[in-house]
Amino acid sequence: ADLYRHLVHGWVYEDRYAWPHKRRICSENDAHALHLIFSGLQRATGKRIYELFKTQLLLSVLSRQSGDGGFRHGEWTENMESHYRLHCSAMHLMMDALSEEDDPPVRAALARGMAFIAGKHDTTEAGAWFYHDELESSEAGMRRAPFKWWAGTALGKSPQNMLVLNTQLDTLVALERYARLTADTQYVVLVESGYQAA
Repeated sequence: ADLYRHLVHGWVYEDRYAWPHKRRICSENDAHALHLIFSGLQRATGKRIYELFKTQLLLSVLSRQSGDGGFRHGEWTENMESHYRLHCSAMHLMMDALSEEDDPPVRAALARGMAFIAGKHDTTEAGAWFYHDELESSEAGMRRAPFKWWAGTALGKSPQNMLVLNTQLDTLVALERYARLTADTQYVVLVESGYQAA
């Protein structure tokens, strides 16, 4: 029953009202978590209903992908900015699905998603550092954020880069897993640079 507290009109939403605007936002984190739960239940029980739920979640995520490969959330602004940890969860859900069965449309959506996230980084003295969200790609974007931030250039980073470690690691793991799953190695140098920076 919890699935339908999240799955509303074909999209997966958080089952809470997000700060600061007190609205429900689409969440690929929740979609991936539910997909993992149903994978476990499917293995434990052998019931086909869980396979159907997993397909419904996958289709929900695929239907939300933008033409540029990204996922938009609008948690913090009216501009529907992308939050990259949620984006990475969409990639992991697609990779979980591809691990079970090859599906050309899923493979193509995954490639678009990886190309999108691979471009969302800053070049620092230590190496590539992935942004936490779309606002962080510019100082003007950060001025629209709902919190106070301080510009800085530590490690030769761009002033708006907040050096958020969890998103750095999430993105690196997703890109590395993608290379292993698909044998597409175009991001290997970027991943190595990102691990060096981390």
